[in-house]
Amino acid sequence: MDIAHLRYFKHLAECESYTKAARISYVTQPALSSAVRSLERELGFYLIEKNKPGFSLTEAGRAFYEAVSRSLDDIDRVVADCRAQAADSSTIEAGIASSEFVSGLFDAICELAERELPEARLRMVKMAEGELPGALRSGGIDIAFAMQELEDDALTCTKAMSCCLAACVPECCDLARASVLSAADLASRNLFTYHRETPMGRRIASWVERNNLHAIFDFEDEATLTSMVRANRRSIALVAIPQRSSAAANGLRFVPIEESKGSLFLYAVQRKDYPTGSPAALLKSKLALKNLGLSS
Repeated sequence: MDIAHLRYFKHLAECESYTKAARISYVTQPALSSAVRSLERELGFYLIEKNKPGFSLTEAGRAFYEAVSRSLDDIDRVVADCRAQAADSSTIEAGIASSEFVSGLFDAICELAERELPEARLRMVKMAEGELPGALRSGGIDIAFAMQELEDDALTCTKAMSCCLAACVPECCDLARASVLSAADLASRNLFTYHRETPMGRRIASWVERNNLHAIFDFEDEATLTSMVRANRRSIALVAIPQRSSAAANGLRFVPIEESKGSLFLYAVQRKDYPTGSPAALLKSKLALKNLGLSS
């Protein structure tokens, strides 16, 4: 059972709105609906029943929500306690969204961390992007790295690394042989990218419109976009990648788009009330200064 799906259902039950639940889960409404349906199929009973005003929880859904809510709270608390006991004061628990290029991305982050804060030790915790805010709020992780700003009043986002827009294409595609692409290379192509409701989607939409291209904005993250490219070999996904990450992964090529370099960023995210003198807070501030060109 996918713990992310349990969190989506919990948010839906508490928000009583697909729109609000999708927003705080950092996924699109179709993705959230699909996750709940998948959960119902796995459980063998309905959690939601639709009615004229919208929807309500079934009797089984209400009982399941109570159990899930308690269990997730317990999991978050236990994970935070165990990590605190297992780690020394210089260990930074860094959450990062899983993607095709997560290893290359984390290597780049570690290189920056070793140079800017050599006394600290960085440990990677891979999770779904929608889980990052909750893990930060609960103390399960000290810092998160995300390809788009996490819109949450309890969190603060800082630009940590310059990224660029890339075309994700199958290795058999003619564009896969290029080292860099231009907007003109993508004219008349089937383009897909992040949902417009996301910060990244809004930035890419502006770039697409500025270059008179056409794209479908209906995907929540890199994982769903790359899966779609594998399923439809004629499609091209526009994704944000760290400029130093690998250009190839599992039969796909990520080809940078020249005009977008330096226009997108990897963000370091923390709670606003996080202790300012902690290793993770120092790393975040040093990464911010480095990105702005204010540190050596």
